Amino acid sequence: MIARLTRRTLALGSISAVALTACAETAQRPMADSGGGSADGAPGLVAFDSVTLAESDSITLGTPNSFAVTPSGEFFVGDASLPKVVHYGRDGRSKRVVGRRGSGPGEYRVPSWVTVVGDTTVLVGNAGALEVLAFDTRTGALRWTRRFPAQTSSMYASGHQLYIGFAGGSGTGSLGVLDLPSGDDPTSARMPVSVTAIGPVPALFTRVPMAASVFGTVELAALGDTLASVYEVSNHLYLTSVATGTVIDSISIPPGSRRGARLDLFGAITSDQASAMAAFLESSIPFELARLSSGRLAYVAFDADQDKQGIRGRHYLSVVDVARRLGCADTRIPGAEQPPARVAFSGDTLFTLSQEMAASDTVVRTIVRAYRVDTADCRWR
Repeated sequence: MIARLTRRTLALGSISAVALTACAETAQRPMADSGGGSADGAPGLVAFDSVTLAESDSITLGTPNSFAVTPSGEFFVGDASLPKVVHYGRDGRSKRVVGRRGSGPGEYRVPSWVTVVGDTTVLVGNAGALEVLAFDTRTGALRWTRRFPAQTSSMYASGHQLYIGFAGGSGTGSLGVLDLPSGDDPTSARMPVSVTAIGPVPALFTRVPMAASVFGTVELAALGDTLASVYEVSNHLYLTSVATGTVIDSISIPPGSRRGARLDLFGAITSDQASAMAAFLESSIPFELARLSSGRLAYVAFDADQDKQGIRGRHYLSVVDVARRLGCADTRIPGAEQPPARVAFSGDTLFTLSQEMAASDTVVRTIVRAYRVDTADCRWR
C-alpha cells in the first residue's frame, strides 16, 4: 500500500534531463483544485479521529516519506531524511525504531515504502537496492530479506500469495506473484525463490525503456483471483487474471480535479526534451489502491509541484465500482501541501499523516487523521 512519493522525490534531486530524454465526525467538503475540474459528485470524507505523534530526544521525525497502518490502528512511519522506520502505538507514542541505516542484515539505505501484512509483519522497501525487508511488528526483529528482479513499488498479501508491483515492469509484466508453500503464509521466513511476472507493461516503457525509471510507479490490490493495478502513464485501472497472467479488462478513471496522465506529453517524450520534463512534473502519481468492504476500490493519486523549497502537492481520492465499470472522481484529501501529507488505508478508513504548525505555535507537529469514505453523493460515470 503506499507507495509512495519517495522514488519520485529522490528522482527530482538526481535525475538529469539527459536521462529523461533517453527515457467527532466532521464532514469535509470536497475541495476543487484550481488546475482541474469541479469536485461535485465526488466521494465525501468524514473526519472522526486524530492523534499527534509524540517525539522525544531519542526519536524524532524529519521527513516522513512512507506511512502504513495496522488493522489494530498502530502506525509505521518511514523517514527519508534521518532515515528510519518508527513504530507508533494508537495513542501516538513511539514504541521502537524498526531496523536501521546501513547495508547489513536488517539495515536499509532509505525506506522507500512501508506495508503491513496482517498485524504481525511490516515490509520495508530498501530504496535503490531491489530489496524488501520484513520485520516483526511486535518486536522489531528482522524476519527475512528478499531481493527482487526489479525495483518494487508496492506489495499486497492475500492467502498464500504475495503480489508485487514492479516500478517500470519486470520482464513480461509489471506485476509479480510469489506462490507460497502450502501451509505457509506471507509472514514466513521461508520464502520461495521464483517470481512470476504477469500483467500489463505500459507501451511507453516498451518504446522508451528508460522512461520506466521515471514514470514507473504502480499500485495494486487483489480482488480474489484478479489483480487490479494503476499506472502513472494511464488513466485506466487494469484487471489481470492471476491464473492466466493476462489482462482481462480495463476501466477508465477520467480525471476530475486531479491532473491524470499527460498522454499528450508522453507521446512526444522521445523527440522533445521539454515534453519529457513537463510530463515528469505534470502527471498524477498513483499513491494508493485499496479494496473497501463494499468490494469497490479506493484510488489515491498525487499531483506534485516543485519550487525552491522542494516538492509540494495535493492528494485526490477516487472510488471505482469494478462490477459496474464506473468511477467516482476526485475528492481533494485534506492535509499539508509542503511537505506533502502521506496517505494510507486500513480497511475502510483513510488515514493521513501531515506535518503542521499551528498559527499560535512554533513547533511542527506530525498529526494522523482518520476519515470515513462516503459515496452517498457520488456521480458514477
